[in-house]
Amino acid sequence: MNKQLLDLILSSFPKDFSEVLKFVKPTIGIKAGEKTQEREATSKFGGSPDIPNGFNWPSFQGKPMAFLCQIVLEEITGYEPSHLLPKTGVLYFFAHTALKDRFPEQTGEFKVMYEDVEKKNLQRAQSANDLMLSERNLKFFQHYTFPSYQDHEMEVLSHKGIELDDFIDENEFEIRELLLGNVDTPCHQILGQPLALQGTVKYWWAAEHSKFAAPYSEKQKTELCEMEKKFHLLLQIDLENENLDIQNYLGDGMAYFGIHQDDLEIQDFSKALLVIQNT
Repeated sequence: MNKQLLDLILSSFPKDFSEVLKFVKPTIGIKAGEKTQEREATSKFGGSPDIPNGFNWPSFQGKPMAFLCQIVLEEITGYEPSHLLPKTGVLYFFAHTALKDRFPEQTGEFKVMYEDVEKKNLQRAQSANDLMLSERNLKFFQHYTFPSYQDHEMEVLSHKGIELDDFIDENEFEIRELLLGNVDTPCHQILGQPLALQGTVKYWWAAEHSKFAAPYSEKQKTELCEMEKKFHLLLQIDLENENLDIQNYLGDGMAYFGIHQDDLEIQDFSKALLVIQNT
């Protein structure tokens, strides 16, 4: 971890330094660059995916979904000390982008797919959707992230007298400069703590996963707070990144693809969930 960030945390929490570090999660940062010129399959936003033979392009109500992103997993293994994701293969992210009055967050309106295939066995697809987003290559870097202010983890720390939320508020810009080099760097990432725009993300993944009917009882809220601990961030897309044109179709804000630990362990990425938040 960045030594200056460690020093900042230590100076603020000299007695609780080790406890605070438990909640600062290793994260894979993403920088979206220029249009890729690569002929070989590589990680990217937009364009056309690189797919194996027999790939089934996902659809919603008979219409092909828009391709958002592909992550070639061998490109990120050096940045992922938790070893949560497969070391090889490709993750694909799709969404239905033609909804007029809401985000595509319901089951069937988005799709995460995993193909355990070598790069040499991939070929550039012809887009099955009329919409093709601008193609941007992806560069990865080691990053670290903190819980969001309404995450249950913040409540746990607060009960122990550790006000991590206040620390983040007071040092937000310094933390971003230390980790990202620039406070305006878009917040694309894999794994780590989601950067919630509306308080929390993991709670809403848990709510969707649970199928509890709202309004939730106090007992159900407690169960959701426990359940949210089991979720991992697969991909966070900063929809306001000027290099991307995705906000024209999904709106501004942030898109968060998440998956439950049990589904991740058996590599069932079809169970992934999507939450989109804006300010």
